[in-house]
Amino acid sequence: AVDPLPRKFSLRNDIWFKAFRQKYGSCVGGAGRYIIQYYRWKWHQEKIERSSRFIYGRSKEMDGQPNDEGTWPRICLMGMLGNGAPRLERWAENSPPSPTHADFIKSPPDDIREEAIEGVLDGGIARVTNYDELKRALFTFGPVMVSLRVLDTYDHDTSDGLMKPSTGNGYRGNHENIAIGWDDDYLGHGGIEVMNQWGDTWFDDGFSLMPNNYDPAMNFPLFDMWAITDLINGQLTAGAPIELGYPVETATPHVTQAFGVN
Repeated sequence: AVDPLPRKFSLRNDIWFKAFRQKYGSCVGGAGRYIIQYYRWKWHQEKIERSSRFIYGRSKEMDGQPNDEGTWPRICLMGMLGNGAPRLERWAENSPPSPTHADFIKSPPDDIREEAIEGVLDGGIARVTNYDELKRALFTFGPVMVSLRVLDTYDHDTSDGLMKPSTGNGYRGNHENIAIGWDDDYLGHGGIEVMNQWGDTWFDDGFSLMPNNYDPAMNFPLFDMWAITDLINGQLTAGAPIELGYPVETATPHVTQAFGVN
């Protein structure tokens, strides 16, 4: 039997780093930075800020589309499993002071790549497909990388610092956050607590509850969700944790194993 989950849960007290402001379409790099910093703390007890510029740039190397801003979350995650990320100050976000997108994703020197391996993301990734699976992943493992559509209420601050349902207007593209908790009773529909990378002026220091009815075009506002796991199905491994390595050097490497019992 699976233990019931609480109606409200948050990992915010475990988030030791502050929200920062991303550049260009590098939201997956920013969300990846949060992910790698959290799990390196959880599994290795380190508090080191990592370079989102490195994470995003290596993702763009892998997707082979340097002229387009943004990339797929699974490519970012597989890049962190294979390449890691160096310390923030070693591949700074503002070098040169006003980098173009081409500057931002340029290839780092070999010594930076070698140092990045020390900050590798351990374990593997697993797809999450709905609200219940997302809650189980958050409770079992930790933050989950999630995709959403930016609509009119996504950056419309309110006095209580909480996001409200959207009218469906103002679509500006897809965006990455990390999910860190939930509240089944938020606005009568439930909601997911997210951390954004638009700086600490976004809602409540970079955090907000996103209502489950935020996006009127979707039954659930989050999609293309990926959990970080250091475990494989207990029936296959007798409960022993194993590490998943970087599988193959292709343009779109990914692990397709869905989250949950199979």
